[in-house]
Amino acid sequence: MDPAQFRITSDGSLYAGATPVGTLKLVDFAAKEYMKRVGPAIFAAAGSAQQKTFKGEVGSRILEGSNASTFEEMAEMMSTVRMYQSCQKMLKAGDEIQGKMIATYAR
Repeated sequence: MDPAQFRITSDGSLYAGATPVGTLKLVDFAAKEYMKRVGPAIFAAAGSAQQKTFKGEVGSRILEGSNASTFEEMAEMMSTVRMYQSCQKMLKAGDEIQGKMIATYAR
């Protein structure tokens, strides 16, 4: 079946063409502090988290923004590059010292 034939209505119903194939389970929680992060955008109820009726809509064919912060990721990447450069300099210094020792004791 052509992927363009699949659709999701605002209440979470799934259709393949005109045939209903399922429904998304949409829930909300009264106390968000009881939610436990289990993935970048996945949460699970922890402890005494109470479900309540979801009062929203599902958007179909809507472009969602990224869950990553560009600035945080760039800062993390720069930090990683700096650590790599530090390790590289340390290994180079160790090689130079070892080379000097070999040259000195080989005589």
